Amino acid sequence: MKNFTLTLRTPEKVVFEGEASLLHVNQADGSRSFLAGFENCLGSITQGVCYYIADDKEVKFVTADGFFLVKNGSITLNSPIIEYGDDPQEVMKKYEITSKELRNRYLKSKQEYLTGKIELAKAISGKKQNGDA
Repeated sequence: MKNFTLTLRTPEKVVFEGEASLLHVNQADGSRSFLAGFENCLGSITQGVCYYIADDKEVKFVTADGFFLVKNGSITLNSPIIEYGDDPQEVMKKYEITSKELRNRYLKSKQEYLTGKIELAKAISGKKQNGDA
């Protein structure tokens, strides 16, 4: 299977950046999986257990609500919380953050989403960045 570059980010740090052959995420209307060569797109994810496959190993992680961006063969997932494991309740309890803190983290992730949306629009339109002709 072909690989793509996967980046998992919270507002504070990059949790993972490397090669993966599949990413599986949760969405409000079900779930979605991505393989190498997936078309450019962006969307939202919901809290729950997601996974990616790297070096033929399945790696599970828990996310809060967030966003993903597929652009030029790489995928970036932004969420206020990304923690390795497979128990969402345990992960959320571990953070013990107030709704205000979670909202602030979500807004930071949303800013990353909006930035990605602009970058994706530029990539689709074929425009060069930084004023290049």
